Amino acid sequence: MDGSVTVRDAMTRTFVGVTEGDSLPGTAELLLEEGATCAVVLRGRTPVGVVSQAAVLGAYVRGEAEESTVSDVMKTDVETVAPETAVVDASGRFSGSVHRLLVTDGEELLGVLTERDVLTVPHEAGDYDDGLRASTPNYGDQGICEGCGTLTRSLAVADGLALCADCRDM
Repeated sequence: MDGSVTVRDAMTRTFVGVTEGDSLPGTAELLLEEGATCAVVLRGRTPVGVVSQAAVLGAYVRGEAEESTVSDVMKTDVETVAPETAVVDASGRFSGSVHRLLVTDGEELLGVLTERDVLTVPHEAGDYDDGLRASTPNYGDQGICEGCGTLTRSLAVADGLALCADCRDM
């Protein structure tokens, strides 16, 4: 990924917005209609939280959805990022519980950056070289041929299979 690609370039500018006083059944219906996994909770144009499908579903499971509002289940400690931030830098902020970053310019919400947005930005080798890449295990050339089932010391991959010399020649 080119270091000059910014969050503004990669973010999603359209998002589902709700208010703290919106009902959970109405919010659930809106999320379904829009095919969204979350909605940004707005107070005017200022983001004050996020409500996810999981939070809404949890309220339904507990039997609390009908009498609840968005403010009862929303997450208020939401990560924000400036639009000028490099996508490479912003991507390091995603973790097990952080799946989206609200892109703000001061108090104003400009868009949302998701993990999917980051994955769609073209990148170059080494951009994310922070030790998180899985190493490829080194298997020897010895093993069972996937063609004939014999143990051989000279396996090689051909047509997606680990084959002995005899099966590769067929």
